[in-house]
Amino acid sequence: MSLSGLSHTDDERLWAALAHASIALGIILNMLFRSSLGIGVFAGPIAAFVIYLVKKDESRWVARQAIQALVYQAILAVIGIVIGLFVAIITVVTLGIGLLLMAPLLLIFGLLGLAFLIYGLYGAYQCYQGKDFKYYLIGDWVGTRNIGGVA
Repeated sequence: MSLSGLSHTDDERLWAALAHASIALGIILNMLFRSSLGIGVFAGPIAAFVIYLVKKDESRWVARQAIQALVYQAILAVIGIVIGLFVAIITVVTLGIGLLLMAPLLLIFGLLGLAFLIYGLYGAYQCYQGKDFKYYLIGDWVGTRNIGGVA
């Protein structure tokens, strides 16, 4: 039976939405604690993983949504770290001139980050409406790999 064909309880919809919305957690934590280290980038994936662990035995649908959110956010975190390291290295090697030259590229990365945030929040909205949400490529990949035991 398809997971999307099931009726989901209010509790399930809330937890699935929270797993996807946890993508905003890192941004909120970095703003609250004024962290320039970007440590909050791991807050979203950790929150999604905790939701998965807590709800996996109660609801396969919530578990599947949480695993998708975890994978999506972890991929974005790794990409963000790689870009951050690249910018830092270029800045140091060029004594700051490279940072000025990369400003347009950094603007594009910032806009992409905003788009990825909005996509995650859209997933939260869809789940809160009781709809089955699948991230492009990630949703099918999670389903075919039976990651977390939630095909």
